[in-house]
Amino acid sequence: MIGANWPAGQLVQLVTCGELALPGSSSCDMRAALATAVGNDGGFAVTLTVGEPPRPCPCVVHVSAVGTGDGGHVDAPIEISGHQIGPVPTPARTPARLDVVEARLTGGRSFAAWLGAPHRRTLVYTVRNAGTQTLSGCR
Repeated sequence: MIGANWPAGQLVQLVTCGELALPGSSSCDMRAALATAVGNDGGFAVTLTVGEPPRPCPCVVHVSAVGTGDGGHVDAPIEISGHQIGPVPTPARTPARLDVVEARLTGGRSFAAWLGAPHRRTLVYTVRNAGTQTLSGCR
């Protein structure tokens, strides 16, 4: 398999998956997964052993960036002769992805707290929408 236009030095994982890889790694033959580094030219070339995914086809070779958290991936369709074929699963709703940019506690001990009253502290945090979907109702 040959890949191009990946960030140089990036580690990518290749694995054969059923159900278009929509359910995640549970649909993939993780025993035969292969990882390789991307060259300085943004490309890679590997020999991938096509295994039997645990879920029915339609099947793909799922290529994803490892350790970046950005969710970058490519799915290349593949036919696996003799492997069960099933319906395409309905994709689950994409979960929102938020990164915590800053977190701090405000408030502190009061004189009353020294006498057994509860401490009054507030967690103040700032988040960044790291996903692709628009979020609403956030404060």
